[in-house]
Amino acid sequence: MELLTIKGKNLNTTVYRGFASIKDIATISAPDTFKQDSNPDGLQRDLSKKHSRDGYHYAELAQKVPDRPRLWPEVIINVRDSSVIDKPQPVDGQPNLFKIVVHEDRIDKNPDRRPQISRTDGNHRLFYGEGDPTLERAPLDVSTPFSLTIGLTELEEAALFVDINDNLMSMNTSHLYHLLTRFTPSEDLVSNEPALWIAN
Repeated sequence: MELLTIKGKNLNTTVYRGFASIKDIATISAPDTFKQDSNPDGLQRDLSKKHSRDGYHYAELAQKVPDRPRLWPEVIINVRDSSVIDKPQPVDGQPNLFKIVVHEDRIDKNPDRRPQISRTDGNHRLFYGEGDPTLERAPLDVSTPFSLTIGLTELEEAALFVDINDNLMSMNTSHLYHLLTRFTPSEDLVSNEPALWIAN
């Protein structure tokens, strides 16, 4: 798999940013899930399958309802094992444009193994990206932005995970519901969200 990226600095960290299909990013990466006994150094919290299903549904509707704009923030992945990629190569002499070749055949998808390309942030968005035949979910062949780091230590990754998740401020839900009423037709609110329609 080839990823076309722009190399730059995000604050003080070198990153390669680009776009790829959700299924491709999900295929090459894996979560490093914390488990008290078997993986006490893991990064990710326990997965919320509902949160992952909601993310899948949101991205899936980007394909099915193309006239409504949808987007989400970039996912962040870290190459822990540089043997699964070729060294990033500049493209056509462009100073910041780089091609990264990922060797999928070198990636060990054994769930008991620590990931070679870790999901620093975005695991819930990527979890069903490859699809799930048991739940009749097709792979998500829709583009998403990504930010890729190479060679961050697990402690550096953990620090970024804390920074990203600790600095988020929850949005006031009443404000979100107010915005929802602005772009949802009244007849849909009446049938799907009657309490919200009455409140509005």
